[in-house]
Amino acid sequence: QRKGVSLIEVLFVLGILAVLLGGTMMLLSQANNKLKTGQTEAELLGIIKIVQSLKDSDSISASDIAQSGTFPQKFVKGDTIVSAFGTEIDITAGSGSYDIEVQGLNKSSCVLMATQEFGDVVPNLVINGETHAMKSGVISPSQATTMCSSSSNSFGVASD
Repeated sequence: QRKGVSLIEVLFVLGILAVLLGGTMMLLSQANNKLKTGQTEAELLGIIKIVQSLKDSDSISASDIAQSGTFPQKFVKGDTIVSAFGTEIDITAGSGSYDIEVQGLNKSSCVLMATQEFGDVVPNLVINGETHAMKSGVISPSQATTMCSSSSNSFGVASD
């Protein structure tokens, strides 16, 4: 009569648990990345609305928007605006035109942002310095993967 479990049985169970835990962590990471992408998209659209409402101003900076009190305070750090990813958002705007850029995105976050449907609100996407006119259509996942090839990418929106 045998009592207890053998070392092989214990290792087998631990191996299964490790695979399950690894899969769970991967799913949580992907969900968190999608959440941050959605928040950053909302931030960009909010900044565009603020810039468009101040279209008569000659120059609008991130500092101006941060100090105006019109932007959610959880994304304001002193005189800067940060994305949901914790990276700084650069803003160059004035006289109705704008260039808004999020720095330091990892590859998967950049691809998620690049493949978002921004509608008619965003005329141009700028990924790592390369401009893509939205008139020519949404960026495909394969195009986005090519454009977001760095480990630290920049993603932005710009007016015509």
